[in-house]
Amino acid sequence: MSKPVLSIVINQCTTYLFGFDPEEFVGKVLRLLLISHGSFEFSFVTNETILEINRTYLQHDYETDIITFNLGSETDIIGDAYISVDHASENAASFGNSLDDELKLLIVHGILHLLGYNDELDEDRLEMEAEQNRILSEL
Repeated sequence: MSKPVLSIVINQCTTYLFGFDPEEFVGKVLRLLLISHGSFEFSFVTNETILEINRTYLQHDYETDIITFNLGSETDIIGDAYISVDHASENAASFGNSLDDELKLLIVHGILHLLGYNDELDEDRLEMEAEQNRILSEL
């Protein structure tokens, strides 16, 4: 019997220099959530790139901070997450966070989306935010 495979890929498509290791951080979040298999790919992109992804795949004509796609299932994740470093920087300034902390929050947010969490309805958003806060406080 083969062991489940866990794959974490980080694509750095901007010039931002992280103050933390994003691959290591993703691994810590997954371990905390007891996730031992699946594929998780995070691409850190510009506003221009995230706008193009949003237009092409979701038919939304605006920039956003994160877009996730799960090509597998909630139990067998094949996940792609695109995080706009530009948008994260704007969020960090608005909320008084460091950019690294904002990127960590978006990584957790993306993982939760890949696990099936949703934030469109107020009740779902509150549940997702509570789980984000729990994870971030434990790391």
